[in-house]
Amino acid sequence: MKIVTDLGFFILFFPLLMGVVWALFGLLDWMAYERKPQDDPPEVEWPAIALIPCHNEALSIEKTCDALTFIQYPDYEVYFIDDASTDDTAAILKQRVSKNAHYTLVAYGYGRH
Repeated sequence: MKIVTDLGFFILFFPLLMGVVWALFGLLDWMAYERKPQDDPPEVEWPAIALIPCHNEALSIEKTCDALTFIQYPDYEVYFIDDASTDDTAAILKQRVSKNAHYTLVAYGYGRH
C-alpha cells in the first residue's frame, strides 16, 4: 500500500513541481536577458526594383505605366525589358521613360530570344 501511496503522491506532485521549476527559471531568464531595453533597429528603407518584361505589349503597356504611377514607395526603380518587340512597345516606353525618373528601358535588339 505504501508503494501505491508514494506513486500517487509522485504522479500528483511531480508535474506541479516541474511547472514551478519551469516558471521560476523562465522568470530568471527574463530578468537576466529579456528585461533589458532593446536597441531599436535602424530604419533603413531598401529600394524596390520591379522588372517588367514586355514583348509586343503596345496594347497594354500604357495601362501598366499608368498603374505604376500609384506606387507610394519612396525609393523604387522600374525596369521595362523590351525583347525586340515588333510593334510600338519601344516607342511608347521611350516616351514614358523620358517623363518618369524612376523608369528605365532596357531594349534588346533582334535575335536575343
